Amino acid sequence: MPQFDHLISTVLEKIAHIAEIEPLQAGMLLQINESYWYLMASGDAIFNEDISIKHGDELGYKPFAESQTGKLSATSDCQLFKIPKDKTEQLILDVPQFAYLIRKYRIETNMPGINWFRGKVEIQ
Repeated sequence: MPQFDHLISTVLEKIAHIAEIEPLQAGMLLQINESYWYLMASGDAIFNEDISIKHGDELGYKPFAESQTGKLSATSDCQLFKIPKDKTEQLILDVPQFAYLIRKYRIETNMPGINWFRGKVEIQ
């Protein structure tokens, strides 16, 4: 997954322990909510009837970005990785490299509204 390209193996191992695979056969629908971070691993689908989804695309809860919820319709057999939101947020707190590289990925892919600050910043 492009989001994980620069992570070291120990961080990838942590992700592998919390991620699940969600298979979706061609023609099936999946309701995407904010409880999971969904990443398209293989196949093609249409999101909310008009957005083409391919390998590496994200839906649902997205760390450091706006969530996308709705209906995903598989146009071919698909596999999605899904990672629970609470476990992703704990990983962000526990593994600084993960938090840094996800924010960096968001900025490099020109995702709007991303910044380097974590939490509330007070200006004096």
